[in-house]
Amino acid sequence: MTMSMPGGASDAPHTPDIRAAKRGRPAAAVRRGPGWRYRVDVLLRSLAAGGVGYLFASDVAGAAALGLALAGATSRAEAVMAGTMLGFIAWAVLAMWVFAQARTRRALAGACLAALLAWLASHGLAQMHANEIPAPAGAARGAR
Repeated sequence: MTMSMPGGASDAPHTPDIRAAKRGRPAAAVRRGPGWRYRVDVLLRSLAAGGVGYLFASDVAGAAALGLALAGATSRAEAVMAGTMLGFIAWAVLAMWVFAQARTRRALAGACLAALLAWLASHGLAQMHANEIPAPAGAARGAR
C-alpha cells in the first residue's frame, strides 16, 4: 500500500525489484549493461581504427613522401618527415571518423576503402619513382 506524501510524491519504491533479479527473474525495471552486440561493435571499430588505420597511415606517409620526392619540392629526408607527420594526422582523422559513424558496417567499409586507395596511390607512386630514378653509376645489378 502506498501512502501519499506532501507534494504529491509517494513512498512507492522507484528502484527495480532486487529480489526478483537475485532469483534470476529480471524485473521490468532492471537495467542491464551493454549487450554483446555493442561490445562486438566497439571491438570491430577499435580494430578498424587501430589495424586498418595503421595500414592507411603508412600508405599515406609513403605516398606523401614519394610525391614530395618526385616533385623535387624537398630533399628526401624532409619528404620522409613530412610524409610521416601527414600519416599520423591521417591515422587520427580515420580513427575519429570510424567512431563517429552510426553504423559499424559503414565504418569498416570506409576504413578498408580508404586504406585500399592509399595503398594504390602509394604503390603507383613507387612505380613512377622506380622508373624515374636511375641506378647509381657504380652499382651493378645483382651485385651485393
